[in-house]
Amino acid sequence: MARFMAASRNAKDYPMHSMPEFFLIGPSNAGKSTLINSLAKSKIAKTSKSPGKTRTINFYDFDKFCLVDMPGYGFDKKGRERDLLKLINEYLAERPNLIGVIQICSPHGLSQNDLEVKNYLFSRFHNYLLLLNKIDKLSNSQRLLVKQQVVTKSQLQEGSVLLISGKTSENLNVLVRTLISWI
Repeated sequence: MARFMAASRNAKDYPMHSMPEFFLIGPSNAGKSTLINSLAKSKIAKTSKSPGKTRTINFYDFDKFCLVDMPGYGFDKKGRERDLLKLINEYLAERPNLIGVIQICSPHGLSQNDLEVKNYLFSRFHNYLLLLNKIDKLSNSQRLLVKQQVVTKSQLQEGSVLLISGKTSENLNVLVRTLISWI
């Protein structure tokens, strides 16, 4: 059963464990917390309709792996983008059991911020997956079009882009299989 482990603002507060870690990052309000709750099949992550609520690195134990949720980027209400970059870089430098990155984005395509984050992370990690969340809001034809546009714009292989819905759990099984295959 999945459980919340810890919320950390700096490396000294990171939980110690031996599980492989997956880093989850995306813009504010991309549905990261909803996705975590769907994976857990329970409400272990706080959700909010207001962007920018997650301000700590949150660690979740999923038995076989640890999912690490970063604060969202792209919402600079109080000038926190610089602090977020410092938080991310500190985390990346301190986690030897980090084996993969999951970037979660809007189903409406990639922003310039999304592309910059993708380029930074993709260059550093072999195991990288781009999720287009909230696809339950799109028709089947819109889904195909958006995926093709994102594959083209991001220059990723089609298998590195997954359409998903944290709300309806669509393609959650594909995500889990991918994560397990990286272990």
